[in-house]
Amino acid sequence: MEKMDKVKIGIALYDLDWNYGSGTQRFMQEVAYALLSFKQSLAEYKAIVAADILPAEVGLNKEVCINVPYPDRSFFARVKRKTYRIGYGLIDKLRNGIGLKPLLRYRGKLWIREWLSSLDLDLLFFPAPWYEELVERIPLAVNIFDLVAFCRPEFWHEEKLQRKVVFNWYARHASLITCSFDFVAKDMMKYLNVPAERIATVFMAPPKIDASKIADINLIKEKHPLPERFFIYPAATWPHKNHLNLIKAISRCIAKGTEVYCVCTGEHAQWLSFDHYDQIQAEIKKHHLEKYIYFTGCLPYPEVLALEKQADFFCIPTLYEAGCYPVWEACFFGKAVAASDVTMIPYQIQDTGILFNPYDVDDIAKAITLLWKDKDLRDYLGQKAKSLINNPYYSHERMAQGYHRAFVNTLVRLGRLSKEYWIEEDPAPVLDKKSWVPKFAWRKLV
Repeated sequence: MEKMDKVKIGIALYDLDWNYGSGTQRFMQEVAYALLSFKQSLAEYKAIVAADILPAEVGLNKEVCINVPYPDRSFFARVKRKTYRIGYGLIDKLRNGIGLKPLLRYRGKLWIREWLSSLDLDLLFFPAPWYEELVERIPLAVNIFDLVAFCRPEFWHEEKLQRKVVFNWYARHASLITCSFDFVAKDMMKYLNVPAERIATVFMAPPKIDASKIADINLIKEKHPLPERFFIYPAATWPHKNHLNLIKAISRCIAKGTEVYCVCTGEHAQWLSFDHYDQIQAEIKKHHLEKYIYFTGCLPYPEVLALEKQADFFCIPTLYEAGCYPVWEACFFGKAVAASDVTMIPYQIQDTGILFNPYDVDDIAKAITLLWKDKDLRDYLGQKAKSLINNPYYSHERMAQGYHRAFVNTLVRLGRLSKEYWIEEDPAPVLDKKSWVPKFAWRKLV
């Protein structure tokens, strides 16, 4: 094989909302920034951004960006796109009717797909699987955060496209699937039948937060009736985020004489479970907690950060998590965290926070009460958390190194690079490979 001087790898960011504060959107940005600043000589990384994005406005150099073109608005181009969607949509319905998997060629933006094929990329990386410009002529890598839709289908019964169609398409077509934890990799082998050699685990580094871009809390107070003191839960109201048990726990705290106040940020996610937010509001009214719990709805990321900075502590009662950005944000601000003892959260916070049983309302209430009352404990855990993210293990360079290794080795496996370019696995352990995780014994203090 002829030796190659450089390979070209695209990072698909053209559907990214740069101002939205969700964990998915933040992760996409952090991975892109890490790879684009990673010093190496083999790969040329390019950020593929929307047509109207000015690189400087999102913290990127124009040399590393490629803007997606605007669509051809001519009559014949529009007819072609519509005919394509209708034709392949009907084919997929027929395939589905006889038990075959859909091709999905009708989904997404046709002009983007055709344009991507013209870029001469060796690999195209989707940092999230929400895109549906499903490209078949370029080797694909995709990051799948978790398979909660498969592991906990009772919470995702409204969302069938992602679970039954899009994820399965990537399982069949992607040359590489990345994730942040080994248990997610095992889930992909179990539920999607993806072979181990096509999966790479790369630990999720904490976000790099620019303190100068945090919103003014006083301006937020003008828009939202914030209590004087509060703890925060930054999460969309997906059923597995467990807001209902959090509400019940707050009710227990108040019933036992401790008035606590909570601010919840995040979208109401009615696209996933159309009546779940209504159930949450009904639960609040049932326990007469209207003045104790406030939902802001979806906010720009700088405003989310301002609220996190103002909060006394974080409470994260989720039933499933595979990379929790609010934990890292709490560490950045030096805030104590009370969180669920599930999936990867114990490996992420170790002994720097309080871990509770998210199915046990009393356990959640005890954790909230303890942190609400004990400022010394909040400060102690907050300082430990702040020191945690200074560990080189969590650096962006290390995360970029992991993705770069996975991409290069995939290109070797595909025969696009010779075997001499193979990069051996980093000997440092992935966190959830540890057999024991130190935990803070907080129940002794209750």
